Amino acid sequence: MRNTIVVATTSINTTPLDVENNIALILNAYKEAVAQGADIVVSPELAITGYGLQDMFYVSDTIAKIPAKVVEISKQLDENKYLAVGFPYLVEGGQLYNAVALLTKIKF
Repeated sequence: MRNTIVVATTSINTTPLDVENNIALILNAYKEAVAQGADIVVSPELAITGYGLQDMFYVSDTIAKIPAKVVEISKQLDENKYLAVGFPYLVEGGQLYNAVALLTKIKF
């Protein structure tokens, strides 16, 4: 039995509001890190949407779809491996959070 946890960080070149491509970059980096023995993979801040959107967080309909995208990502992960992924989270009332979710695949 192993007594260590291997944590890997990713450095990906995301594009603002190109959610599908950014998710592909995140998952490719995750798979590469897991193949090299990582147990936990950490993506950059706001990796799903890209960084530097400023007011676009409030006017883009893309932001409302992000929670569903986070769930989709989790379905593509390996069991007993984790991915920390950054994204903007807009709550009812208009408050915007710079969030991170720790994801893993769960069998139901």
